Amino acid sequence: MSLPQGPHHPGRSWTSAHWLAIAATIMAMCMTHVTAIGDPGDVLALQSLASTLTDIPSSWDRQNLDPCSGVECPREPCPSAWQGVSCSGGRVVGITLSGSGSPGPGSPTLPAALANATQLHQLQLRGLGLTGTIPPGLGALASLVSLDLNFNQLTGSIPVTLGSLDQLQYLGLQQNRLTGQLPPSLAGCGSLRMLQLSANELSGSLPDAWGGLQSLVVLDLDGNQLSGRLPPQWFRLQGLSMVHLASNQLLGPFPTSWQAMSNLSRMDVSGNCGLCGPPLDPPSPDFQLDSSGTGLGQSCDTVDCHPPAGARQWAPIIVACVLGLFLLLVIPLAIFVIRRSLRQHAARVDAARAGADPGDAEKAPQETPPFHTAELFQVAMPEGARVSMVCISDGLRRDEATTDDEATAGGDPLDPVVFPVYQHRGLRN
Repeated sequence: MSLPQGPHHPGRSWTSAHWLAIAATIMAMCMTHVTAIGDPGDVLALQSLASTLTDIPSSWDRQNLDPCSGVECPREPCPSAWQGVSCSGGRVVGITLSGSGSPGPGSPTLPAALANATQLHQLQLRGLGLTGTIPPGLGALASLVSLDLNFNQLTGSIPVTLGSLDQLQYLGLQQNRLTGQLPPSLAGCGSLRMLQLSANELSGSLPDAWGGLQSLVVLDLDGNQLSGRLPPQWFRLQGLSMVHLASNQLLGPFPTSWQAMSNLSRMDVSGNCGLCGPPLDPPSPDFQLDSSGTGLGQSCDTVDCHPPAGARQWAPIIVACVLGLFLLLVIPLAIFVIRRSLRQHAARVDAARAGADPGDAEKAPQETPPFHTAELFQVAMPEGARVSMVCISDGLRRDEATTDDEATAGGDPLDPVVFPVYQHRGLRN
């Protein structure tokens, strides 16, 4: 192929150099498009989060997969056009979202794909109604400084992999439904300053290994089911300022090492009736202590939070006796009510058959009178005999017969006889 030749346009032809230039231009365009998409790990993390949340911010543009594109500010991290997302160096370094705390109709979960945002420094997803377990993969976010999952509905145990986050300074998992024991591996979070695990269902003993958290300032374990004694190692942490251990099942005396904690300003151990021993002397004038509902100030030999063994053994027997007595009272009462209802129904039926007003039957006495007025009938018999028959309503029939000879021989005429009523309704005349 050649172009037209002329005096001012010398002849040219398409050579390999032209094709290489075209290919380079196409590759540059593709590279530009890839850059606009953003880091694949960040994109995957945001997409998974957007797909599980029932109410994502309106500023999240799923068509534009690079929330950090064009983000510049004098000091990083810079806020993105996506609400709650911050960027630094073209990477997502922060995700901060919050809600009301109640689960949505879809029961959103915490996506495991968040672990792909490897440059995350802050992950705050509080009050979003998140359910399910905490993905162990979050322990791979080596740059994570703050992990806030408070006020959700998370279940399961605390992943031991979180102990690998040596840059973590804040861990908040309070007011969830977490179970299991406190992982000793969290002692690996050497930079941890604030640990909030209150209002869960955590159980077991307090790990001695946490005595190595030298940077810890605030420790909040209120409202769990933790048991056992207080580790002396914990009270050698000179940086501790606030300790909350209320409403657990802790027991035993306080370690004497706690009085050397010069920075301790507040401690709440209320609701642990098993704590005992001498009263605690404040280490400083400004120290605040709440030990209500404990045995502090009493000898550990006299403090017992549990009922005696004998009482526990007799408890099922006592419950069975109370239940039996209840049934003995209820069953006869039920029988009485049923029989009374049947009698009232029978009275209404009898009144209806006799042509009376059913309402009068209800007003009549409930007990049947012992005698009824009898009617005397003369029944034809052979000559010389007379029968006096008394017909008792609702009762039995009795006959008495005499002869004229017996009457004239001095016997008195037969008077009508009234017989007592027997409860037998099958012999009506």
